[in-house]
Amino acid sequence: MTSCAVLGPRAEPPNVVLADIRFVDATLLSQRYRLDLQLQNPNDFDLVVEGMAAELLLNDHLFATGVSNRPVTVPRYGSGVAQVEATGTLFGIFRQFSGLETSQNQSFRYQLRGHLSLRGAGRLAFDRAGEISLVPRELQQAP
Repeated sequence: MTSCAVLGPRAEPPNVVLADIRFVDATLLSQRYRLDLQLQNPNDFDLVVEGMAAELLLNDHLFATGVSNRPVTVPRYGSGVAQVEATGTLFGIFRQFSGLETSQNQSFRYQLRGHLSLRGAGRLAFDRAGEISLVPRELQQAP
């Protein structure tokens, strides 16, 4: 009974969307990126995110992994942005660019998955898929 009272209300998982990817720096064998993740809270109470871990897959291949221990408070029925420092490998970059050369596709499929550590609610997993177009929207042709 006591543990239930400490955990508080049952949290629904937030909607986690990849909002931006920024190149930070590179060495010969690895690259660092900053992933901006938009967190949307469907709960009627604030979510206090104390940490997170994330993996970013592009075209079904692991591109980067990262963690963050920066706290973020996402207001009830609101949204916030969390930043994750992620690391990728030179092999991951080559795999993506070689895939573009052999494909007529001008977009990347992505999958963002991981978990959030929430104060008072334990860990919540997330898994989101989408597409990143390499062609500006104004230049895309209608079907």
